[in-house]
Amino acid sequence: MGYRERLSKLPKEISERFRDIESYEELNKVLGFDKEKDEYFHSFKEEKELLYLMTSINEDDKEVEDFFNKFSYNEYSGNRYQVLSKEGLKKIIEKYDDEIVAYMDECLENEKKAPGLIQSFAERKRDYWRMDRSGNSDFAAKMKPYILKTEDKDLEDNDGQIVSLPYMEYQIFNVVFIYNTFDWDKYDLILTGW
Repeated sequence: MGYRERLSKLPKEISERFRDIESYEELNKVLGFDKEKDEYFHSFKEEKELLYLMTSINEDDKEVEDFFNKFSYNEYSGNRYQVLSKEGLKKIIEKYDDEIVAYMDECLENEKKAPGLIQSFAERKRDYWRMDRSGNSDFAAKMKPYILKTEDKDLEDNDGQIVSLPYMEYQIFNVVFIYNTFDWDKYDLILTGW
């Protein structure tokens, strides 16, 4: 699996404890990671992953800031660990929107070259909506394009997701859900990549 970017939430009291740590080595030592065992920091145990992102914004965008104040996490690890602002999340939503429109334009252009592609595309989408609704199959339940809150499964257990399909035109709704429901006073929104 290659480099993937994720959104997660981290309680602000945890952020406050670690933002002024002096170095990457000190961070790993404080957290008890052993480099001899190839253990390194990727996230805090109190952090809750919300979503894999299908698109993101640049590391140097003004809407993200390095989490650690006294050293560059990226410089030491080659990975991303930043705090994303609400405006930054909005930029990601706008980027999803632009990429979805570009993808639909491309589909329409390809339909002119190879008739039948749009029909095939629509049939695949329809098939997801036709999945067995009886609840008899865990696989079928996971393949539904939406996630329902049930007695034994709270939406919070779904990592902030309301849509289960990995297609960008569905995933945008997960990002919008996070934007609309995120508690900015209690949590930092963390943008990671590794």
